[in-house]
Amino acid sequence: MAKRGTKGQDAAQPKGSDEGVTIEAEAAESAVPEPEILPEPEDEVAQHDEPQPEADAEPSIEDTTPVDPEPTAERQDARPSLVLPMAISILVGAGLGYGLAYFQFGPVEQRLEATIAQQAARIDSLDAGLAALAEAQANLDIDGALAGVEAGAAARVAEVRSELDALRAQVTELERQPNADGTLSPTALAAYEADIAALRDEIAAQEQRMQALVADAAAQLEETREQAEQIEQTAAGAANAAAARAALAQIRAAVESGAPFDSALPDLRAAIGDIPPALTRAAPDGVPTLDDLQAAFPDAARQALSVARAEGVAGEDEGGIGSFLREQFNVRSVEPRDGESADAILSRAEAALRGGRLTDALAEVAALPEVARAELSEWTGMATARADVVSALEALTLSQD
Repeated sequence: MAKRGTKGQDAAQPKGSDEGVTIEAEAAESAVPEPEILPEPEDEVAQHDEPQPEADAEPSIEDTTPVDPEPTAERQDARPSLVLPMAISILVGAGLGYGLAYFQFGPVEQRLEATIAQQAARIDSLDAGLAALAEAQANLDIDGALAGVEAGAAARVAEVRSELDALRAQVTELERQPNADGTLSPTALAAYEADIAALRDEIAAQEQRMQALVADAAAQLEETREQAEQIEQTAAGAANAAAARAALAQIRAAVESGAPFDSALPDLRAAIGDIPPALTRAAPDGVPTLDDLQAAFPDAARQALSVARAEGVAGEDEGGIGSFLREQFNVRSVEPRDGESADAILSRAEAALRGGRLTDALAEVAALPEVARAELSEWTGMATARADVVSALEALTLSQD
């Protein structure tokens, strides 16, 4: 019984020395032999053989409790004799159990501690290995290795391709070799025909490219020619415009000074082509200046007014002292005034001339009576020549601008 209890303890997890003592005590108690029953004296046997009342009848097997409420003297004497051996057995079993538990579980705990220490050392070693592996992976140049592998693969592929090209060239050369009798095999003929067809295609493609290049060159040349012509025209136009402006400026200066300007006409004609007739007529001698016309107008106006009064076409009141004085002293108005008389018209013409409005002055003179205009014909001719030249210069200037 004690050995069976020990196997159960080996299977179970050790919980301490107290549980080991308890288990061994129970095993020792179960191993204690039953006390030996001594024979009773004859008088006691006789007493037992006597019939007992129904209340003292023997109990059934299931009933384990004593029926007699009062124990007999013999049973009271026998109980102390059973307690002492039982107590001794319990103490002996407890000591044996404690010793057995100590000697069995002490080495087991030591072995467990040693195993745990070994596992901890193994775990530390694995952690260190993992850390070293992570560091090695971090320091590993994967890109460089891959680049090396790719470079090697590319070199190998190029080498294989070169070998294949060489083999293909050898096969082609062998196919094109003539037979033993000097004839060409169908394969060689087909190869040569293919080469000739390829050359023809290449020649046709080259011709097409050449034609395209020639067409492109011709188009570019035409475009360049048009651009050059446009640039030339623009430059010529600019040059002509500059020459025309220069000639007009020269003619304008001559007109202001009254000098001839026929030397400037060729440049002007080369720049603009046709020249207005007014410039052509006035170029050899020039035209009178504005100052000359202003200075010559008073005498010519006084003579024209005198003729008009003498002919009675001056448009003034006749008779009276005023008319007599005007005729005697040939009085003329020098300030512009209203009216249709010759004196009023001449006064307005002179005012316009002093203001540089030559065209307005000629318009006023044109309103005079015929006899008065005849007296102003010379001045009118000079003034008209200047007015025509100035008008032509203004028109040419506007066209050049």
